[in-house]
Amino acid sequence: MSRPEIVSKKKTACPNCSKTDDDKRICTVTFENHTNMFEDDNDDDRYEPYTVYIDILLKCDGCGYPFFKRIHVFSEYDEPVETYTFPATSGYGVRDDIDITQDLNECDDIVRIYKETLSAIRSKLFTLAAMGTRTLLDRAIVKITNDDAENFTGNINKAVSKNLISKVDQDLLMPILDIGGRAAHICHTPSGEDVNLWFGIVTTMIKHHMVTAERAKVAKATIPPRK
Repeated sequence: MSRPEIVSKKKTACPNCSKTDDDKRICTVTFENHTNMFEDDNDDDRYEPYTVYIDILLKCDGCGYPFFKRIHVFSEYDEPVETYTFPATSGYGVRDDIDITQDLNECDDIVRIYKETLSAIRSKLFTLAAMGTRTLLDRAIVKITNDDAENFTGNINKAVSKNLISKVDQDLLMPILDIGGRAAHICHTPSGEDVNLWFGIVTTMIKHHMVTAERAKVAKATIPPRK
Protein backbone atom coordinates (compact mmCIF):
# COMPACT_ATOMS: atom_id res chain seq x y z
CA MET A 1 0.00 0.00 0.00
CA SER A 2 1.30 3.47 -0.89
CA ARG A 3 2.00 6.04 1.83
CA PRO A 4 -1.16 8.11 2.48
CA GLU A 5 -0.95 11.70 1.28
CA ILE A 6 -1.06 14.45 3.92
CA VAL A 7 -3.91 16.84 3.12
CA SER A 8 -5.27 19.96 4.78
CA LYS A 9 -8.90 18.77 4.78
CA LYS A 10 -10.43 15.42 5.63
CA LYS A 11 -14.01 14.18 5.58
CA THR A 12 -14.63 12.19 8.75
CA ALA A 13 -17.16 11.77 11.55
CA CYS A 14 -17.04 14.59 14.12
CA PRO A 15 -17.41 13.47 17.80
CA ASN A 16 -19.50 16.57 18.51
CA CYS A 17 -21.97 17.04 15.66
CA SER A 18 -22.03 13.80 13.63
CA LYS A 19 -25.08 11.67 14.35
CA THR A 20 -23.47 8.37 13.28
CA ASP A 21 -19.99 7.16 12.38
CA ASP A 22 -21.04 7.36 8.72
CA ASP A 23 -22.20 10.98 9.07
CA LYS A 24 -18.96 12.53 7.85
CA ARG A 25 -18.12 16.25 8.08
CA ILE A 26 -15.40 18.33 6.43
CA CYS A 27 -12.62 18.93 8.97
CA THR A 28 -9.40 20.95 8.92
CA VAL A 29 -6.19 19.06 9.69
CA THR A 30 -4.17 21.07 12.23
CA PHE A 31 -1.44 18.43 12.70
CA GLU A 32 -0.59 15.10 11.04
CA ASN A 33 2.31 12.72 11.63
CA HIS A 34 3.10 9.39 9.95
CA THR A 35 5.35 6.82 11.66
CA ASN A 36 6.53 3.62 9.94
CA MET A 37 7.17 0.61 12.17
CA PHE A 38 9.34 -2.30 10.89
CA GLU A 39 10.37 -5.59 12.44
CA ASP A 40 13.96 -5.47 13.73
CA ASP A 41 14.77 -9.15 13.26
CA ASN A 42 15.10 -9.05 9.46
CA ASP A 43 18.70 -8.20 8.48
CA ASP A 44 18.61 -9.03 4.77
CA ASP A 45 17.41 -6.84 1.92
CA ARG A 46 14.15 -8.62 1.28
CA TYR A 47 10.88 -6.66 1.32
CA GLU A 48 9.55 -6.30 4.84
CA PRO A 49 5.90 -5.57 5.71
CA TYR A 50 5.39 -2.55 7.93
CA THR A 51 2.71 -0.66 9.84
CA VAL A 52 2.04 3.06 9.48
CA TYR A 53 0.69 4.90 12.52
CA ILE A 54 -1.08 8.09 11.43
CA ASP A 55 -1.76 10.60 14.22
CA ILE A 56 -4.04 13.48 13.25
CA LEU A 57 -5.42 16.51 15.07
CA LEU A 58 -8.54 17.87 13.39
CA LYS A 59 -11.08 20.64 13.83
CA CYS A 60 -14.61 20.30 12.46
CA ASP A 61 -15.38 23.05 9.94
CA GLY A 62 -19.04 22.91 10.92
CA CYS A 63 -19.07 23.16 14.74
CA GLY A 64 -15.41 24.01 15.44
CA TYR A 65 -14.88 20.95 17.69
CA PRO A 66 -11.22 19.77 18.00
CA PHE A 67 -10.47 16.04 18.17
CA PHE A 68 -7.75 13.41 17.64
CA LYS A 69 -7.62 10.37 15.35
CA ARG A 70 -5.07 7.55 15.20
CA ILE A 71 -5.16 5.27 12.17
CA HIS A 72 -3.24 1.97 11.88
CA VAL A 73 -2.43 1.01 8.27
CA PHE A 74 -0.71 -2.30 7.43
CA SER A 75 1.34 -2.30 4.22
CA GLU A 76 -0.26 -5.53 3.02
CA TYR A 77 -3.86 -4.29 3.26
CA ASP A 78 -5.76 -1.75 1.18
CA GLU A 79 -7.86 -0.48 4.10
CA PRO A 80 -6.84 0.73 7.60
CA VAL A 81 -6.58 -2.05 10.18
CA GLU A 82 -7.86 0.03 13.09
CA THR A 83 -9.03 3.59 13.67
CA TYR A 84 -9.36 5.32 17.05
CA THR A 85 -11.06 8.65 17.69
CA PHE A 86 -10.86 10.69 20.89
CA PRO A 87 -13.30 11.75 22.13
CA ALA A 88 -15.19 8.83 20.58
CA THR A 89 -18.20 9.47 18.34
CA SER A 90 -21.36 8.19 19.99
CA GLY A 91 -23.08 6.96 16.85
CA TYR A 92 -26.47 7.39 18.51
CA GLY A 93 -27.64 10.88 17.57
CA VAL A 94 -26.92 12.79 20.79
CA ARG A 95 -29.52 15.50 21.29
CA ASP A 96 -27.34 18.55 20.70
CA ASP A 97 -30.46 20.40 19.53
CA ILE A 98 -31.61 20.58 23.17
CA ASP A 99 -28.45 22.05 24.64
CA ILE A 100 -29.41 23.55 28.01
CA THR A 101 -26.02 24.96 29.00
CA GLN A 102 -26.69 28.46 27.67
CA ASP A 103 -30.13 28.70 29.27
CA LEU A 104 -29.39 27.49 32.79
CA ASN A 105 -26.18 29.20 33.82
CA GLU A 106 -27.55 29.80 37.29
CA CYS A 107 -28.22 26.09 37.83
CA ASP A 108 -24.59 24.99 38.11
CA ASP A 109 -25.30 21.47 39.32
CA ILE A 110 -27.72 20.68 36.49
CA VAL A 111 -25.42 22.10 33.81
CA ARG A 112 -22.42 20.24 35.24
CA ILE A 113 -24.25 16.90 35.35
CA TYR A 114 -25.65 17.51 31.87
CA LYS A 115 -22.16 18.10 30.44
CA GLU A 116 -20.64 15.08 32.21
CA THR A 117 -23.47 12.78 31.10
CA LEU A 118 -23.26 14.03 27.53
CA SER A 119 -19.51 13.38 27.57
CA ALA A 120 -20.12 9.83 28.84
CA ILE A 121 -22.58 9.16 26.00
CA ARG A 122 -20.15 10.47 23.39
CA SER A 123 -17.41 8.29 24.86
CA LYS A 124 -19.75 5.25 24.84
CA LEU A 125 -19.55 4.91 28.64
CA PHE A 126 -23.19 3.89 28.85
CA THR A 127 -23.18 2.59 32.44
CA LEU A 128 -21.94 5.96 33.69
CA ALA A 129 -24.29 7.77 31.30
CA ALA A 130 -27.30 5.91 32.72
CA MET A 131 -26.35 6.93 36.27
CA GLY A 132 -25.78 10.50 35.11
CA THR A 133 -29.17 10.65 33.39
CA ARG A 134 -30.89 9.52 36.59
CA THR A 135 -28.99 12.13 38.63
CA LEU A 136 -29.81 14.83 36.08
CA LEU A 137 -33.51 14.01 36.35
CA ASP A 138 -33.37 13.97 40.16
CA ARG A 139 -31.76 17.41 40.34
CA ALA A 140 -34.15 18.84 37.75
CA ILE A 141 -37.25 17.61 39.61
CA VAL A 142 -35.94 19.16 42.82
CA LYS A 143 -35.50 22.49 40.99
CA ILE A 144 -38.97 22.28 39.44
CA THR A 145 -40.75 21.45 42.72
CA ASN A 146 -38.44 23.66 44.82
CA ASP A 147 -38.59 20.88 47.39
CA ASP A 148 -36.15 18.05 48.20
CA ALA A 149 -38.07 16.51 51.10
CA GLU A 150 -38.84 13.23 49.33
CA ASN A 151 -36.86 10.47 47.66
CA PHE A 152 -36.65 10.17 43.88
CA THR A 153 -40.10 8.60 43.44
CA GLY A 154 -41.66 10.93 46.01
CA ASN A 155 -40.30 14.02 44.28
CA ILE A 156 -41.77 12.96 40.93
CA ASN A 157 -45.12 12.13 42.54
CA LYS A 158 -45.09 15.53 44.26
CA ALA A 159 -44.44 17.25 40.94
CA VAL A 160 -47.50 15.48 39.50
CA SER A 161 -49.71 16.33 42.50
CA LYS A 162 -48.72 20.00 42.18
CA ASN A 163 -49.54 19.89 38.44
CA LEU A 164 -45.94 20.82 37.65
CA ILE A 165 -45.56 17.81 35.35
CA SER A 166 -48.25 15.63 33.78
CA LYS A 167 -49.11 11.98 34.36
CA VAL A 168 -47.71 11.31 30.88
CA ASP A 169 -44.41 12.90 32.00
CA GLN A 170 -44.43 10.70 35.08
CA ASP A 171 -44.86 7.53 33.02
CA LEU A 172 -41.92 8.54 30.80
CA LEU A 173 -39.64 9.55 33.66
CA MET A 174 -40.12 6.71 36.15
CA PRO A 175 -38.20 4.08 34.09
CA ILE A 176 -35.14 6.33 34.35
CA LEU A 177 -35.10 5.55 38.10
CA ASP A 178 -34.82 1.86 37.24
CA ILE A 179 -32.21 2.18 34.48
CA GLY A 180 -30.02 4.43 36.63
CA GLY A 181 -30.46 2.22 39.68
CA ARG A 182 -29.55 -0.96 37.80
CA ALA A 183 -26.45 0.73 36.42
CA ALA A 184 -25.38 1.88 39.89
CA HIS A 185 -26.17 -1.26 41.88
CA ILE A 186 -25.54 -4.21 39.53
CA CYS A 187 -23.34 -2.53 36.88
CA HIS A 188 -25.96 -3.06 34.17
CA THR A 189 -24.88 -1.49 30.86
CA PRO A 190 -27.85 -0.38 28.74
CA SER A 191 -27.57 0.08 24.99
CA GLY A 192 -26.45 3.39 23.55
CA GLU A 193 -29.83 3.83 21.88
CA ASP A 194 -31.66 3.39 25.20
CA VAL A 195 -29.38 5.75 27.12
CA ASN A 196 -29.76 8.43 24.47
CA LEU A 197 -33.54 7.97 24.54
CA TRP A 198 -33.72 8.52 28.32
CA PHE A 199 -31.24 11.41 28.14
CA GLY A 200 -33.35 13.03 25.41
CA ILE A 201 -36.51 12.67 27.50
CA VAL A 202 -34.87 14.34 30.52
CA THR A 203 -33.30 17.21 28.54
CA THR A 204 -36.61 17.81 26.72
CA MET A 205 -38.40 17.98 30.09
CA ILE A 206 -35.80 20.40 31.46
CA LYS A 207 -36.00 22.60 28.37
CA HIS A 208 -39.79 22.69 28.52
CA HIS A 209 -40.30 23.28 32.24
CA MET A 210 -37.22 25.32 33.17
CA VAL A 211 -36.58 27.33 30.00
CA THR A 212 -39.53 27.50 27.60
CA ALA A 213 -42.15 27.96 30.34
CA GLU A 214 -40.29 30.93 31.82
CA ARG A 215 -39.79 32.52 28.41
CA ALA A 216 -43.48 32.03 27.65
CA LYS A 217 -44.40 33.99 30.78
CA VAL A 218 -42.20 36.87 29.65
CA ALA A 219 -43.63 36.76 26.13
CA LYS A 220 -47.19 36.68 27.47
CA ALA A 221 -46.58 39.92 29.37
CA THR A 222 -45.86 41.72 26.06
CA ILE A 223 -49.24 40.86 24.51
CA PRO A 224 -51.50 43.95 24.35
CA PRO A 225 -54.77 43.63 26.27
CA ARG A 226 -58.04 42.99 24.43
CA LYS A 227 -60.08 46.03 23.56
